[in-house]
Amino acid sequence: MSACMNVRGKLTTICFVIVFLRCQYASGLAAHPSRGSAGEETWQSNNQRSRHRLSPSQSRIQHRESRGDGPISLHAFNRILIWAWVGVFHQGKELERVLSTEYRVTLLCFSNLPDPVWEDAMNSLYIIMPGFSAGVAPPNYILYQTEQWGHHSLNPYSATWANQRGNSTRQITLDAFQEALEVWDYSSHHLSLFAASPEFRSRPIRFRHVPFAWFPVSPPVEEKSKDIEVLHYGYMSDRRKSILEELEAKGLNVHIAGYSTWGPALSMLLRRAKIVINLHHNDAKILEMCRIMESLSYGALVISEPGAEEALQAQWTNNLIFAEGVDDLKKVIALYVQNETARVEQQTVGWEFAKSHYALEPFIQDHLL
Repeated sequence: MSACMNVRGKLTTICFVIVFLRCQYASGLAAHPSRGSAGEETWQSNNQRSRHRLSPSQSRIQHRESRGDGPISLHAFNRILIWAWVGVFHQGKELERVLSTEYRVTLLCFSNLPDPVWEDAMNSLYIIMPGFSAGVAPPNYILYQTEQWGHHSLNPYSATWANQRGNSTRQITLDAFQEALEVWDYSSHHLSLFAASPEFRSRPIRFRHVPFAWFPVSPPVEEKSKDIEVLHYGYMSDRRKSILEELEAKGLNVHIAGYSTWGPALSMLLRRAKIVINLHHNDAKILEMCRIMESLSYGALVISEPGAEEALQAQWTNNLIFAEGVDDLKKVIALYVQNETARVEQQTVGWEFAKSHYALEPFIQDHLL
């Protein structure tokens, strides 16, 4: 009996040591995230790590003033941390891949975003995407605006940022933009709105158009692996729910992925999808370029409702399949479900256009020199 208890005690001690070492490793990874893998499906979740608050905005303002009016150099920083909400996982991964050719880069994705933690904050650069994803503004950051302008998440930004300044939400947004080293926006239409706005035009904000990018997928997707005829994914707004219910009532079988399907789980679904349908979140009918680029990169045919932005719609007219109204959507989707040759031809057109016009490198080329 005593021998058995002795063995059991030793096993307990060993288990404790293993758990302790794993915790120490996880803590080290949080403090030194550059140790993480940079593979396509890398997924670091750090929701449980301890937090400390970075220096307030004064140090950021001093740094911004000291750098003058010339172009910023990312080489001035020891490392770059891409601080990304899970919904923009693929864009974050592509940004990491491209920047890693010149810099020490780490991507951290979160579904429930904590405040940034970085040991060498003053010598590090954060790329925060989207802007509301950081509870505390770091000393040096690029704000990557990835949401539709007017989206509810753009307004409050963060309660902590608000507490730092004590200003209105509109003022918080303006301050957050101005204090950024650069502001990247996925939409050229947004940039025209900012340029026309006296509030933004009167401030020394450096804007840059960095659209959602086409990205290489490795290993390549094979047609024979696609077993999902029609896929819809993303937030289920009332408008989308209504259209999907009507399509299903008309006999169309749609694989619906919930709002919590992001990151590697979404990658796996996209590998299996023949067709992805893009439905607008609301009646503003802004073309959802994040979903479109993800789907095209994985070799799916995108069938979308038309967008309200004329220039963007004209650019994609011959490179996506557009259909408006439930009856038209049902007819077009059924056509490409039944005609594999036509589907593959059209998805290739979209893939090649996205690759030639939406590769990330040209939009940040001066940072890659």
